[in-house]
Amino acid sequence: MPNQTEHGKAFEFACLKGLENIIATSGQGVKCHVEINETYKIANRFFDAIPNQKHKDVLLAASRKMATKLADLEPRLIYPVKGLRDIIDLEIQPDEKGIHGDVRDVLALRILLKSEKIGWEIGISCKHNHKAVKHQRISPRIDIGSQWLNSPSDIEYFNEITPVFTLIDSLRKSGTQKWLEVKNKDTSIYKPLLEAIKNQIERLDKSKGQSICSNFLAYLIGKNDFYKVVLEGKKDVSIQGFNFNGTLTQPADSHVPKHRVSVLKLPSKIYKIEFKDNSNNTIHIIMDEGWSISMRIHNASTRIENSLKLDVQLIGVPQTQYREILPLA
Repeated sequence: MPNQTEHGKAFEFACLKGLENIIATSGQGVKCHVEINETYKIANRFFDAIPNQKHKDVLLAASRKMATKLADLEPRLIYPVKGLRDIIDLEIQPDEKGIHGDVRDVLALRILLKSEKIGWEIGISCKHNHKAVKHQRISPRIDIGSQWLNSPSDIEYFNEITPVFTLIDSLRKSGTQKWLEVKNKDTSIYKPLLEAIKNQIERLDKSKGQSICSNFLAYLIGKNDFYKVVLEGKKDVSIQGFNFNGTLTQPADSHVPKHRVSVLKLPSKIYKIEFKDNSNNTIHIIMDEGWSISMRIHNASTRIENSLKLDVQLIGVPQTQYREILPLA
């Protein structure tokens, strides 16, 4: 059976096909060009490899719902626009883009008539039965301050995490091979690492202020405006609009969007960082403007290795954010 990553790639392929179909059938004179790159071929293979035809049908139904709604929100997807070519270029982005802060999986873009520059684009982040925004790692060598917050970690942070990773090394050297064999890892490994992360963010927030919040959110969800599309089970697909720069829901000359996606404000304050109730492996970061983040630490594989992963989710977003759940039926 395909794993979570393979299902995610298959859903990216389905979302691209949904956009291709809505453009081709709109009858407005706009054509479509699909970039057949290596990323597209991989996603196509994973879609074709799904053994259950009913599940393929669910992916395609979700992509059609998403594309129909997106055409309502983004008239430039199907209508001619003065100064833009009447060709929509569709592509699936390589995973490397996410490492550098671009969380968009599928892009739709239009080139300017008088140059080769991009005149308009929208992007979609495609999620298959999970809502995580990031899966970053923590290790003795990773500077979380520089990577996450655009401000280097201090010596206190490395002093706090070093004993924990020394313990992990000693477990491996003693012959312990799997995380299942480690007793009390919640209190001896997970909790102290999260406390070190919590302390470092609080120190940098105190010394750097507003920029820490905005840098952190930009690292987690990217600097580009985009739509997040989540297939939830087999019954619903949800759409969220992340519109920080005001580039979403632009008119196509006289054709205006049927709905407006509000421009969102980045956070500027951290109210508090605290452990989730009755948990040693999850912290919540509560910020202003309605933003809240959950960070859960876990072992990245069954075998013990000297790094761990963080599952990061948005558990609070501004009330003004565009959100809609579309039933597949």
